[in-house]
Amino acid sequence: MKNKILIYLSGIIAILALCFGAFYYNFFGGSDPRMKEAGGFRKNAF
Repeated sequence: MKNKILIYLSGIIAILALCFGAFYYNFFGGSDPRMKEAGGFRKNAF
């Protein structure tokens, strides 16, 4: 049972990390040259 809880928590942490990454690309993707290719299409949406 303890292993299922750990897997569930790690899944939530992974989803939060992906959400944080999406916000990071939205707000800082255009200013960082290394992130420009990855975040360019998100920046153009605004």
